[in-house]
Amino acid sequence: MAPPVSPGDEALPTTDTELGAEVDLPPGTEAFAVAWNTLEAAEEGVVVMDPAPISESTHTLIDLLQPLIQEHFASDPPTPAAFPAVAVQVLSLLEKEDPELSALLGLISQDPALTMQVLQVANSVYYHRGSEVQDLQVAVMKMGVVATGEVVTAIAGRTLFDPSLRAEMERFNTRMRDLYQGSLSIAFAAREFSEQSRLGKPHQLFLAGIFHDIGHTLSLRVLAALMVAGQVPNNLPTLALDALCERNHVEMGAAAQAIWDLPPYLRTICAEHHEPTVPTGNDQQNLHVLRVVSGLHRLAVDASNPSHASETRQSLRALGIDRTRAWDLFQRIMVHRERVKEMFPI
Repeated sequence: MAPPVSPGDEALPTTDTELGAEVDLPPGTEAFAVAWNTLEAAEEGVVVMDPAPISESTHTLIDLLQPLIQEHFASDPPTPAAFPAVAVQVLSLLEKEDPELSALLGLISQDPALTMQVLQVANSVYYHRGSEVQDLQVAVMKMGVVATGEVVTAIAGRTLFDPSLRAEMERFNTRMRDLYQGSLSIAFAAREFSEQSRLGKPHQLFLAGIFHDIGHTLSLRVLAALMVAGQVPNNLPTLALDALCERNHVEMGAAAQAIWDLPPYLRTICAEHHEPTVPTGNDQQNLHVLRVVSGLHRLAVDASNPSHASETRQSLRALGIDRTRAWDLFQRIMVHRERVKEMFPI
């Protein structure tokens, strides 16, 4: 049975398969049913930023704080040095058509802690096959040069999400952990979906998954600094905090990626991933895949969250992803969420 369609509204692609009919329900079935209804209820082209209605008083508070946040970021933007140096080197290496094993080994081996973390990931459930790997070269050959480079970027990029590096950020420890692990879940799921569907470019989507929402961490850093300065209340309501991050993360993320001189495709995805509509076409596949995976990830966390659901809906239609394929992807996202917690604990 296909989900109901509102009069005058274009339906998402559907199949005749009714999930869970007369069989044991797999984990996440009920959550996906709610998530699908959330997507069907979204009005395409209408931007919804907030997961729940915001009161008039909270709106007033947001309007008062918004200029302060923008002014602080403009006066104290991230510096080029804020982006991990090893990540810059690895990104440059991965941009080559045939990255060299020896070059990647040289970058990793300079840092014993990084070497240890790469070996831990190589021996995790995601990559582990057979006996334990104790040699870096064997680990890289086992995972592949590109996949290892992606893992190194993910490990090095953790400093961008690490609240312990600045005392004032400790209040956001849980949020930063969730942002980091969520970005990696999206990265692994997007790469896997791209490989299996042949939509988009897997390696680019992995890196886009990590960095597309980096503006959220920058927003939190600005808010933390303003709290320390006494310009933002320490007991800022959660809905106001969420809304301020949501309203600023795209602009901040795009600005930071330009400062860090990240590859143009990453900067484009960061700047455009919340556009109300994105054109169809092969040159837009990366962006559509990222929007679908990040949107389904958001719904895997909270199936009734309407924020940005219309964007997810539009990209599902643009890629021709029906309910059954979306359900498969939803399940894979849940699997990746659990694996990432093991591979990249905070």
